[in-house]
Amino acid sequence: MIKEFIFKLFTVLNETSIDYAILRNHKNFPDKPEDSDYYDLDVIVCKRSIHTIENIIKHSISTEQCPFFIKKIVKEYVITYRIIAVDTKLENYLDSVQIDFHVKGQGWWGFYYLNEDEILSKKQRNKDGFFIVSNFHCQLFNWLDKGLWGNYVKEKYSENILLSYKTEKDLWDTFFNKWFNCQHCKYLHSNFSNNDLTSTLSMMPILRRNLIKRSVLNSTFQSLISFSVFLLHEIKQFFLTPGMHLIVSGFGADEVNSFL
Repeated sequence: MIKEFIFKLFTVLNETSIDYAILRNHKNFPDKPEDSDYYDLDVIVCKRSIHTIENIIKHSISTEQCPFFIKKIVKEYVITYRIIAVDTKLENYLDSVQIDFHVKGQGWWGFYYLNEDEILSKKQRNKDGFFIVSNFHCQLFNWLDKGLWGNYVKEKYSENILLSYKTEKDLWDTFFNKWFNCQHCKYLHSNFSNNDLTSTLSMMPILRRNLIKRSVLNSTFQSLISFSVFLLHEIKQFFLTPGMHLIVSGFGADEVNSFL
């Protein structure tokens, strides 16, 4: 159910020339990852494309033959669709996916170390013709995603992060030099070379401070807006949790519009 929906959705994104790149968990795409019971797709897109993407999602759902439950969650940097398909004719009659469309690149609390255009400019096609981010950007995200937000690195990503460092060292070196001083760069190179990602996490507070400092110095007004919008969405979601919408087969795209 969800596999067919995902394949249809991204085929249309290709046909309409939407600028996108799947960030990770795409090894078995459009199937979900083998090492997870939960299907979670992170996708980099341009914010100007999100309205078109939502219309494509609506149209894709409107042509399905089974009911769908949908939850839409809007944040400053990401728009999330949690989608559950129900087909009682199947033994496993529930199937689901969460698609996170990242519309502001990658960062922390409204301050960004990469914008979406930088990431999309390096995107690649996989063997099936769908767009994925470069390996370096994928592994950088795997290192910084939970590192900046939770001060840890997911174990399942560690091997690929370290392999990327060894094979794409010049790209890592460029990133380190952009955001850290010479002493901190040496520290990071030493720990990466020794396969010690845990010790690299001590650099996260420094990176957060540098993100804020550079962002404010380069664009004070825009930085304050991004941070304020980020905070507003977080507060709104905490107090006003979005509910689920049921969309039954047979609705057209116009009717689906009224739900999302």
